Amino acid sequence: MKIRAARRSQDVVLEMKPRKGTLPPISVPEVNLKRILVPIDFSGQSRKAMEYALSFARQFNAEVLLLHVIEIAPLAAPAWPVSPV
Repeated sequence: MKIRAARRSQDVVLEMKPRKGTLPPISVPEVNLKRILVPIDFSGQSRKAMEYALSFARQFNAEVLLLHVIEIAPLAAPAWPVSPV
């Protein structure tokens, strides 16, 4: 997997090797996917979810949006004693 900056300033392009297996085609006319949101933490399970999303995106010519959340550690407690108010 390769991640690179896209031509537009805030976009990122994700390049993956082609997979042999694909999902069976969906033949439901009411389904029209335009965007697929995939939460990712780069674990094996989230990569598998991304592969499914990419298969759907190919079938529907949809855009895949990856969401990666980083938890910011809380600041350390102050070194001086805090008096009660």
